Amino acid sequence: MTSKLTLITTILNEASTIKLLLQALFRQTSFPDEIIFVDGGSSDKTVEIIKKFIKNNSNHPLSKKISVKILSGSNRAQARNWAINQAKTNLIAITDAGCIPQPSWLEKLYKTYQESNPPIVGGFFYGLPSNAFEQAVVAYTLQMPNKVNPNNFLPTTRSVLITKEAWRKLGGFNEKLTTNEDFPFFYHAKQMKMKITLAKSALVGWIPRKNLTSFIKMIYGFAKGDIEAGIVRPKVQLLFGRYLLVVFATLYLLFIKEVSIIKLMLTLGLWLTIYLIWAIWKNIRYTPQGWYWLPTMQLMADFAVMCGSVCGLKKRLVDSLFSRRNLN
Repeated sequence: MTSKLTLITTILNEASTIKLLLQALFRQTSFPDEIIFVDGGSSDKTVEIIKKFIKNNSNHPLSKKISVKILSGSNRAQARNWAINQAKTNLIAITDAGCIPQPSWLEKLYKTYQESNPPIVGGFFYGLPSNAFEQAVVAYTLQMPNKVNPNNFLPTTRSVLITKEAWRKLGGFNEKLTTNEDFPFFYHAKQMKMKITLAKSALVGWIPRKNLTSFIKMIYGFAKGDIEAGIVRPKVQLLFGRYLLVVFATLYLLFIKEVSIIKLMLTLGLWLTIYLIWAIWKNIRYTPQGWYWLPTMQLMADFAVMCGSVCGLKKRLVDSLFSRRNLN
């Protein structure tokens, strides 16, 4: 690379995946000037694995460029801001733990930056499912390649390159957000009409959640983080509208039309059946083995989004009230 570049990654209890990320970074066709890992206080052997990997690969040119900083109790936004602030270069590449960049990832991010010097270059990502369940998780979590519009694409910290100037103009990552802090950051960049260039071939593989509980927690965190940041996605509005319509229709049929409980249950059953068939239909092309998980995923994702949104709104209102009291 003709221009220096720093790669940063935040980590927390990634003992099961961190070696895969390190191996992928050591296989890059172009190397960064430095790599900064910021650990939020892992209770497993994440940091030990990194140090052992560096020792075992001491002859590799990247081994001497890696630093590990432990910031116990920090969230991802705080860790990223610290790393970017400490970086010796103007260009910052970011990927997340639990990701496996392709060998040409960093080279293609930088090549796209060279072409027009945009403040933000968004790479792309794809799922690495190992079973039918994880295949369904990918369909509900990641944007599919055929649905990408370069004009409204928003990067994630799985695969992105930004300049320090852009990071400063955006005020850094919002350290009040403990989950989904990257979406508000890039959403704000789009609102400020900051140029975001898509590097669709700069690919990072993402390891999906392994069980339903972790999937629900992830979706809950996404929704909660959005609302805490003051962002209400159109899909979330549509989701609440959909269920409110069912509630109002149920009350209308029950108290105005005075239909019997049996007819009401049959009507709701028909609606649910159509809804779950739709859940399969919209994603079956992406889940040829895991399609039977799609109805469960739809209902659990709906539940997680609504709960996360309500909790995010509650926290936002409490924080706003607390701030007003302090001002008074």
